[in-house]
Amino acid sequence: MKRKLSGSRQKGEKTQHRVRRKSMDAFSLIELIIVIAICLCLAGLLITGLTKAREKAEQAKCMGQLRQIGSAFIAYAGDNNGSYPQAHLGTGDTATSYWTYTLAPYMNLKENDGIGVTVMKCPAKSKHPYAMYGANYNTVVSLNPGQVGSAWLETGSKRLANDVDPRAFLIADAFGAVVYTPNIWGLTRDEDGDGINDSNPVHPYNGLDFRHSKKANFFLLNGAIVSLTTAQWGTNLNNVWGAPR
Repeated sequence: MKRKLSGSRQKGEKTQHRVRRKSMDAFSLIELIIVIAICLCLAGLLITGLTKAREKAEQAKCMGQLRQIGSAFIAYAGDNNGSYPQAHLGTGDTATSYWTYTLAPYMNLKENDGIGVTVMKCPAKSKHPYAMYGANYNTVVSLNPGQVGSAWLETGSKRLANDVDPRAFLIADAFGAVVYTPNIWGLTRDEDGDGINDSNPVHPYNGLDFRHSKKANFFLLNGAIVSLTTAQWGTNLNNVWGAPR
């Protein structure tokens, strides 16, 4: 025959049950917090990995476009006695007078297609309106002979044969059609505060756009493509400006 528990004993057992239940509930809450924290960490790692993968894909596409544009420069030179196209043709300052439109036929583009302006834009995020490409001005290319301006602007384009150090860049990531070479506009300002002068007072980085994880891509005259930081640009690494050797 079952014995009936005393009232005090029943009450004690109920109290212990509630204590155990609260302990289990508290433990479950802690576990949930830990699981959420782990999920957040994993999500952060995943997002970081995806971001880096996207940046690498953007840089790879940009490099491919630089190589295509560089080949167009070379094809143009083959049709024009070894000279590259001028940065700016004619006497007007219309957009279509720049090399970005001159080379369109050499890339199977329409006459009014601007390289890096209306087509073949760099996919990387840029703080500038145009994520385009700029030619080395005027170490490799310059204005059309006879263009109004100072004498050093009227030299015309350089020849392919031994005129310029082949380690100099032909085109690079930029926010305009030209990049002003430091032997024309000296680097007298430190744009990013790293202790190395990398810009002139008018244009940050002389027109370059360091849009690939704080690096810019350069297509060199020797056909190579390199990525440089602002410091490497500022110190003329491997004579990338094409300054006199």
